[in-house]
Amino acid sequence: MANRKRKHGIFAVNSEVVLLSSSKGEERDGTHISIALETVFKQMRIAGNRPRTIESYEYIFKQF
Repeated sequence: MANRKRKHGIFAVNSEVVLLSSSKGEERDGTHISIALETVFKQMRIAGNRPRTIESYEYIFKQF
């Protein structure tokens, strides 16, 4: 069986790295975390996840 990387599904995001900003104010290349999360939530809506499920994920990520 071929060893395939899973690059599909609702959590597939571009191969760009998502970087968290540091308190030192350093600027880095990458996708801002809020943009990456919005992409995931859009993919969940398209995949047919229920609104309550998406709201739960959003709440948990915001608490984190």
